[in-house]
Amino acid sequence: MRRVQPEAATFILTGYPDFDTALQAIRSQVDDYLLKPTDVPTLIHTIQSRLEHRRHIPPDLPLKRVSDLMQESLIEITKEWLKLVKSHDELAAIRINDKDRIDHLPILIEEMASE
Repeated sequence: MRRVQPEAATFILTGYPDFDTALQAIRSQVDDYLLKPTDVPTLIHTIQSRLEHRRHIPPDLPLKRVSDLMQESLIEITKEWLKLVKSHDELAAIRINDKDRIDHLPILIEEMASE
């Protein structure tokens, strides 16, 4: 969200309060984390407060298409995918080396990025 619309306000409204989720939201640059049920005055106040205290956006922030980011991040995506596969019991049980396990990813990501 921040790359495409850096000035947009981002809120999470959830019925499941969870510290880990709130922490992830903060890391993801969410402006506020609200718990259901939230009354209308609180919601209005939260939005108004965010609008009154806008974040300074550097003028030279480069905007990129998701497809470009996917292609630029191919190595990181591949490493993270491999880590997730190795942590999955059923997938990790398949006897195959890492090189063969990831050989299709560049082509898959390229196809996803081109559509």
